[in-house]
Amino acid sequence: QQILAACDASLRRLQTDYIDLYQIHWPARYAPLFGGRQYHPSSERDAPSIEEQVTAMGELIKAGKVKHWGLSNETTFGVCQFCETAKRLGVPLPVSIQNDFSPVLRVFEGELAEACAPSNYNIGLLAYGVLAGGALSGKYLNGADTSRGRHTLFPGFQPRYHAPRTSDAARELG
Repeated sequence: QQILAACDASLRRLQTDYIDLYQIHWPARYAPLFGGRQYHPSSERDAPSIEEQVTAMGELIKAGKVKHWGLSNETTFGVCQFCETAKRLGVPLPVSIQNDFSPVLRVFEGELAEACAPSNYNIGLLAYGVLAGGALSGKYLNGADTSRGRHTLFPGFQPRYHAPRTSDAARELG
């Protein structure tokens, strides 16, 4: 129900009849995100099931409100579960995944790339964070004035990009 209501609200705000690509932005269930690599069962929580979410996407597609759907910030487990559920329910598979990917954060290239490959689920990557939150632009190097930069204003923001290897890569690219 939440996905259906959110889509209707988006259609009203956008003043349009349909959305070309509608993405589930976050896993509703617990999943380790933003550089987290360890799964902690104690962090599991109640959430709408993957079946409920896929069903909602199928309803939106059938109603003509959405042409295609995708995932975002998803894990390999999640991609596989969403795709197999979509197959079982007769809903078109997701066409995209929007995950963090940059020269210094290449997690996608592992098993997630295998699941998304054309020979498997055929899901295209829409990369975000390609400049590691701006850290690879070089603007945080050599004493530059970064007083208005988001990593200065919000020091806890995107800590996965604050590492010596990121600065080293920015110097190398610069």
